[in-house]
Amino acid sequence: MTPRWRLLRHPVALPPSFVQLDGDSALHEIGHAIVALCLGHTVESISIVLKGMLGGITATVSHTLVPTWNGIMDSVSVQLGGRASEIEIGRGANARAEADLAAAAQLLANALARYGLGDKLLHLPDTSWASTTLGDEIDVHLKRQLQRAQDIIRINAGVARRLAERLMRKKVLSGAVVLRALEHGTSAKRSDAARNPPRSKDDVPGWF
Repeated sequence: MTPRWRLLRHPVALPPSFVQLDGDSALHEIGHAIVALCLGHTVESISIVLKGMLGGITATVSHTLVPTWNGIMDSVSVQLGGRASEIEIGRGANARAEADLAAAAQLLANALARYGLGDKLLHLPDTSWASTTLGDEIDVHLKRQLQRAQDIIRINAGVARRLAERLMRKKVLSGAVVLRALEHGTSAKRSDAARNPPRSKDDVPGWF
């Protein structure tokens, strides 16, 4: 059996009037799912069924037992997929990403201050990094991985909007549904590219 570690995504607890904006929740959760799939993770399910004050959950699986630098960067991008979706196809960044930002920052703090995966073989007994220069380094990586997630969402914007609309209607989608939609969208973009040859290699739509 392939070793797996599970990551759950959900927005921060918010006032009821905010949480009940299903459209915002759908875009946020679909962002997580699309970034995860494009980076080789498995998506099990996406839900915007309200559970207390939680507006949505996307369950993903990374097929890695021992974290590596690249694997952690992928996981950080997935954590920031909701914020990327809000920026690229939603109404802009909002407070939903608080828990995601905390989780992404903790992943980076562990990589840099416990696992020795950065430029230094640094190991701190705890990762209370807010008052150190480590916080600045974490911020650089957060911004870089957010941009990466935004690039993925931008390329798949049409698919993301359609999936968000479907999630609003159904409330729950399987990861297989999202994967099929992405594969169909990628095939369509490649067909368009064949009819209209790109001017450079950077114009070719692709899979991240």
